[in-house]
Amino acid sequence: MKEKREFEINVDDYIDLGARLTELGFTEPNAVTILPTNIETADTACDFTFPSESSTVKKLFLTDDMPYCDIVSLSSPQKYLVQKSSNLILPALFISGALIVQNPLLTSVALGIIANYATDFFKLDGDDGCVEFDLVSQGHKGNYKKFSYKGPPQHIEKIDSMVKDFLND
Repeated sequence: MKEKREFEINVDDYIDLGARLTELGFTEPNAVTILPTNIETADTACDFTFPSESSTVKKLFLTDDMPYCDIVSLSSPQKYLVQKSSNLILPALFISGALIVQNPLLTSVALGIIANYATDFFKLDGDDGCVEFDLVSQGHKGNYKKFSYKGPPQHIEKIDSMVKDFLND
């Protein structure tokens, strides 16, 4: 019998992403966006690094007609961070609260795409595996929260209700 793997979801205050993007010369995206791992500390966009799975996640979103935009083009030369880990490290996503209000199923669909990809990724091992990723959202008061997930793919979608609770707060 397969042992059930635990999962954890941490919710933390996050930087004012809109202000940070403005500081770097960008506007806040109005679609699902992959965030650089070092968005908080990068001096310029040239310094951005992305997890190695970023291009794959972007392709999956575009294939499923997810409203998606890049902060910077992931097809242009970027620095990709390859981590040697048995965990699947996925890119952090940003989904604005306004976008979720317009399309309440958007977070569910995005998390479903992530969960399906992670499940398929670990099928080769015959293991549930461990996925790590963050989802950042902006509340109606202008504050930002980061939802950090670590655990097997089958619990990823539990973030959805937490994001909706945050938006209704």
